[in-house]
Amino acid sequence: MGKSFARIGDQDRAAQTLDLALEAARDIGISIGTEQKLALIVGPLTEIGRSEEAIAIASDLNDRFLKADAFGEIALAEARRGNIAAALDHLDRITEPLLALRSTVSMIEWLANEDQNDADLPVSALMDRLDNLDHDLLKALGETRLARIEAERGQPETARDLIAKASEALGALSLNHERARLYAGLALASQALGDQASYEDYADRAANLAAGVRSDYDRPIAIADAVHALTLGGHIDRAAKLAQSVTGLREQSALIRRLAALPGSRPIVQALSDHLLALLTEEDSRFERDRARVAMAEALGDVAAIEQATRIIAAIESDDAQGQALAVLARSL
Repeated sequence: MGKSFARIGDQDRAAQTLDLALEAARDIGISIGTEQKLALIVGPLTEIGRSEEAIAIASDLNDRFLKADAFGEIALAEARRGNIAAALDHLDRITEPLLALRSTVSMIEWLANEDQNDADLPVSALMDRLDNLDHDLLKALGETRLARIEAERGQPETARDLIAKASEALGALSLNHERARLYAGLALASQALGDQASYEDYADRAANLAAGVRSDYDRPIAIADAVHALTLGGHIDRAAKLAQSVTGLREQSALIRRLAALPGSRPIVQALSDHLLALLTEEDSRFERDRARVAMAEALGDVAAIEQATRIIAAIESDDAQGQALAVLARSL
């Protein structure tokens, strides 16, 4: 609710609601449980201008992974507010190199997906961050996202150089999910450049590799990236078939949420939602059914499929889950 009030410009109620969220988090009584919730609250706090308070909360977290996630959320919130320099400063507070790289790539991906490609964007500073960190996949993914930004800013030569640089990582990647994600990134970068032949080749490779991923954790992530690449190229039927190959309500819920955050994903999110609704009839647990419905409603709201989201919210069986879904839908409206 705090996020939704902030997005619709009601700063007073956003602040009041986030204060209640902070109080509830601190009342949990289990340190890791409290820290998990606080790491989720710092982003919205930053969005309403309480960045100093958010920084203090993040700094006090004991779990290094949650601390990194918290500063990553603060950085992303500053980027959303247009404060890219402040966002980069917050990324510097993440002391674990791999976690810092992950957060950097997440911010670059957001910039690429939101068409944040104005002349003041510090692309060179972002490139330097990627160069100074050691992780073949994440670095290459960041380079493909920067290539998209540069292509859209009218810098095709820089974009081509970044694509070539990212492609070099293929020789170091041996796992299907890694190669699938990189091929998907290369496909989108090639599409941004108008190189349709390369796009088709990379997207096909990404889809084929993603279909072969077996890890329960890596499979939805690889498939989401491949589905995104297929969708933006108009291959909706193939994208839907690949997305529906993910089994399990929780895995499907994670996939639909991830897809909804990507541009141009409305048709595939709607198709996947219909598939998820059919799976609900086989689930005995009310909790799991509602968990999936909330994920669907949030995803459909994110892609502005409001009527479809409203019908799903009406079917939610728990008042708490229905309230959560309504709060998120309000943000989309």
